[in-house]
Amino acid sequence: MLGGIHQTTPLDLNFRFLGFPVRVSPWFWLAALVLGYGPSGGNGVFLLLFIGAAFLSILIHELGHSIAFANYGIGSSIMLYHFGGLAIPDQFTAMGSRRTGKYGQMIISAAGPGIQLLLALVILLLVRGFGYEVVPLSIGTIPILPEIVCLNADSIEAGTRLHAIPNIFLDGFVFFMLYINIFWALLNLLPVYPLDGGQIVREFFVLIDYRDGLKNSLILSTAVAGGVAVWGFSGGSLFMGMLFGMMAFNSFQMFQNVTRGPGGRW
Repeated sequence: MLGGIHQTTPLDLNFRFLGFPVRVSPWFWLAALVLGYGPSGGNGVFLLLFIGAAFLSILIHELGHSIAFANYGIGSSIMLYHFGGLAIPDQFTAMGSRRTGKYGQMIISAAGPGIQLLLALVILLLVRGFGYEVVPLSIGTIPILPEIVCLNADSIEAGTRLHAIPNIFLDGFVFFMLYINIFWALLNLLPVYPLDGGQIVREFFVLIDYRDGLKNSLILSTAVAGGVAVWGFSGGSLFMGMLFGMMAFNSFQMFQNVTRGPGGRW
């Protein structure tokens, strides 16, 4: 898998972001197009706004990991591909850096979704600070989010002076930014491998029980991923059901490999 990620193409987008090298695979844009079709309702302008919000949000997510790596003296580069991204540590600086300590890997894993949630909070504070509210879009199908981050006209408390963002496209972009940086970030914190939450739980379980921590984390990963897959299928989200179904299967395979083999970490 990593070999495929490192393969470059003439269509790659390469640039530097806050000093970190960034490479964007052309498959990233295709995946964002697929993921954005539902939330945008297939509307061309809103679909482009979703793709832009996804690009910015995932880039910032990986920036969080890279900043955390840098805190431990480890250089890294950012890669956006398929349905997400990676912050890839430089093996030379990683070998020469100081030890990350007991909690270093957990901090590095948490930095990605953490910076996303911080970004969402900043966006909300700015929107409310200017006296606006984010009106949930009537197009597409976005579950949960309107109840989490948005106020509609009927839910504004008496005496407030919040009003809708006058530009529907700006409102849509802000809405997509909140959707991705809250819903996706929370989803990524689930204790499912290879999500950030799964890596955090793995490190924590191994820390408190070196012998069986890895196996226990895989059991939890399999159970949670399986539960989310069932929830996705029952709720009509075929993509989520398939995605977490594959992660449940992969976690179960890892568990079998660990229990059959001499042990160790992956």
